[in-house]
Amino acid sequence: MSVSFSPPDPAPSRYRLLAPIARGGMAELYLAATHGSHDYTKVVAVKRVWPELAHEPDFAAMFTDEARLAVRLNHPNVVQTFDVGNMDGRLFMAMEFLEGQPLYALLTRLRDPDLFALPLRLKVLSNVLAGLHYAHELTSYDGAALDVVHRDVCPQNIFITYDGAVKVLDFGIAKSLAAGHHTRPGVMKGRAAYMAPEQVRGEVVDRRADIFSVGVMLWEAAANRRFWQGETETSIIRKLVSGAPFEIPPLPPEAPAGLEQICRRALCVNREGRYPTAAELQIDIDRLIAGNTDSYDRQLAAVVTYTFRQERE
Repeated sequence: MSVSFSPPDPAPSRYRLLAPIARGGMAELYLAATHGSHDYTKVVAVKRVWPELAHEPDFAAMFTDEARLAVRLNHPNVVQTFDVGNMDGRLFMAMEFLEGQPLYALLTRLRDPDLFALPLRLKVLSNVLAGLHYAHELTSYDGAALDVVHRDVCPQNIFITYDGAVKVLDFGIAKSLAAGHHTRPGVMKGRAAYMAPEQVRGEVVDRRADIFSVGVMLWEAAANRRFWQGETETSIIRKLVSGAPFEIPPLPPEAPAGLEQICRRALCVNREGRYPTAAELQIDIDRLIAGNTDSYDRQLAAVVTYTFRQERE
């Protein structure tokens, strides 16, 4: 199915839009080039907000606050944002251009689950937790905690490059508790199948909401199926809003010893019972995959490159 894009407006001299990559409900993504004073060229990704949204004061303030946060993030497991501004009346972000595929696309395309074995999937989630913990610990320049929460950790927002690097995408809906804006009434940010109960209920969330989301992904990696298999989004939301404990199905017998206990702690309905930090969950996951002598980056690179060899060519 062909996708139409709005014609690119004349870009500032530092960015030249080359080709459309994707479009969504709030923005479109372009491949772009930036040119330096010493005749260098760097390829970047430019996300431009739809013009009608740029003129909504609430949205513009939210975008600006969250863009300032995105620029602050600098970690190997988080996509890097270089620049934020206004491009001919349209808000934009300039980010590093990643060559690879989202985890969701990889899981959808795979025909042989053994190719993407559980230790490799656990390593991906370990890297995700490293990036999240960095963001959760971020402070202002005067040392005050920013209490950053991603709020939409899911396979669509995890990217694996053809070199085997793992990146957390789209901190564009991240929430700093110190920020001045609030989510609009009736707007639920995130995907219900990976959201923590308190987030669905509209309560103030902290880092443990992201830990719950990783817990869902962790269970799915071990069980090789969806956590809410057969449930509609409405039924998922209803169960989460109720606050009642829900059944966590047992993992297959071949799952590593201790993994089910890790999942149950990460998926605790009461956030007080979850891992207090992403780093502590990462430590427990790393213990399960300790001793693998092969390079996980090399394995990941091989899996993604093989699965999407036609697209890459």
